[in-house]
Amino acid sequence: MRQHERERCIARIADLPGRLRELVADLDERQLSAHTIPGEWNVAQNVHHLADSHMHAFLQVKTGLSEDNPLISNYDQDRYALLPESGQPPVAASLDLLDALHSRWVVLWRSLDEAQLARTTRVMPDEKSAAAGGQIRCRSLEQILASYAQHGEDHLDQIGRTILAAAGDPGLRPAFPVTLYKTSIRAQGRRTIWNSSPSYAFR
Repeated sequence: MRQHERERCIARIADLPGRLRELVADLDERQLSAHTIPGEWNVAQNVHHLADSHMHAFLQVKTGLSEDNPLISNYDQDRYALLPESGQPPVAASLDLLDALHSRWVVLWRSLDEAQLARTTRVMPDEKSAAAGGQIRCRSLEQILASYAQHGEDHLDQIGRTILAAAGDPGLRPAFPVTLYKTSIRAQGRRTIWNSSPSYAFR
């Protein structure tokens, strides 16, 4: 990865908490907990998942820096999403957690040199993946950086699509204008993500 690509990934990680907070700021509890897209999580589950997942990744990076090619246990994200504090509003605690976590994570990422970014960790498959033949994965810290920069974008996209789906339901439609932001990801032209460039609004 070139330096400018690395900086772009770090910038995405730095910006994610604010962009996420802005996207969900005006949603009420019904909108946060509504399952408007079959087979996908609601908004609250997405927010809580980002906190859970990025905490796990932060510790994975720190373990990779302090141990040689450590073996990291994984978790079942779908089971996590069904736990009592993971599936419903409020989301304020997870938003605050992401603010603090990403503040530390960005400092850590910006401190690493090439040798440190090349260090590796091994991640065990979760129980479901292991049953399907999943194998231990080896990833460099630089690969983790790229993966979690994109991970945030993917969940902003999912939350944005969930909010748009709710806009078609009179029972869930916001009484106030909700401005959604989208742009194309050059590497994934079919996808849209939600960022700080105003695109359109619905009522």
